[in-house]
Amino acid sequence: MQGKGRTDQELNARRANRIYILTGLLVILLDQLTKWLVYFFMQEGESISVMGDFIFLTFIYNPRGAFGFGSGAGSLYIFLSIIAILVIVYYFQKSHQIEKFLRFNLSLILGGALGNIIDRVAHGKVIDFVDIDFFDINIDPFTLFGIQFSGYHMNRWPIFNFADCAVTFGTIGVILYIITHPNFPHRREELEKSESDSDLSQQSFSEDEQENI
Repeated sequence: MQGKGRTDQELNARRANRIYILTGLLVILLDQLTKWLVYFFMQEGESISVMGDFIFLTFIYNPRGAFGFGSGAGSLYIFLSIIAILVIVYYFQKSHQIEKFLRFNLSLILGGALGNIIDRVAHGKVIDFVDIDFFDINIDPFTLFGIQFSGYHMNRWPIFNFADCAVTFGTIGVILYIITHPNFPHRREELEKSESDSDLSQQSFSEDEQENI
């Protein structure tokens, strides 16, 4: 009875894993498809208004990190992305199948990271095209703990792509999960122990029923 329960759990886990794999593949597909359309139908530096001054499609090559942050060392970002992917896969394996929200968001991050890696390998940089004018950021120079900060001003947000969105939303989801589940590193062991106790209890109950019969 216990073996059958384990077999059912393994089958359910395989089915669930297919969903997460498909989620990651869908992110890669949508990311590469949108970039392909921009690459073949727009000129580098071209900008097309979609919604007034709020949303533009602006084709640029970005040698830096997500949303244009960081320096322009493309090989460094490939290396960092590979490290990030290995960490994501590790935590995916460490998580439990019941932690669907966590696994879904890890799949988003994984798909987004792979989408941008494909660009860096193919072009040496990433294709960005989503140009949105969110709220402005104006931080004046200030001093904190005796350290002088120069401040920061941004009138228009950095241009990004679909992969950046997947990574961003996935990261926010993972952070929210970790905040609401502070015992995450030991959660899988606790859930597996709970399932094992449940299986033993069910087996014991079945044996008692058979004896009564």
